[in-house]
Amino acid sequence: MKYITIPEPVELYRLTGEPVAPDATPPGDDESDGDDTDAVAQVGPAKIEFPYFVLGRLADPKFGASMPGVLAAVEIKSQLDDANGFLALENEHWARLKDATETPSPQVAYHPQIAHCLLPFMQAICNASDKKPRRAASAPKVVPASKNPRARVRRSSRKKR
Repeated sequence: MKYITIPEPVELYRLTGEPVAPDATPPGDDESDGDDTDAVAQVGPAKIEFPYFVLGRLADPKFGASMPGVLAAVEIKSQLDDANGFLALENEHWARLKDATETPSPQVAYHPQIAHCLLPFMQAICNASDKKPRRAASAPKVVPASKNPRARVRRSSRKKR
């Protein structure tokens, strides 16, 4: 059995440090003008929660290529629905999720502009524990703020206001 502590939601920032507006088209796509200043000022940068990240991993064709893959996806989704601070997964289900996280299929690869923001989720999955957490407390930060480039960007952007 593997236990994944659910990390806090993450804010999305481009590689340049600019915040991504909620419902924004990623830069480099045809519809994006790259200027999300008004939307970000109104509601803040877009955020993603761990369950949505996991659902994105379950959309990987690796989970639909075989019956054991489909069964693993169903079980992971069930555990995600019942999660209380952590996911408890059978080793083989966790191994599939870890593989889809480490090496996603091209159809569901990470967007290169925001992939760095998703590292806390990737690390939580890949560094799952064999020991059950004692209680479902809020998850510790996976990446310390002192080593998180987004944290430095946010602090410096607050000083400008």
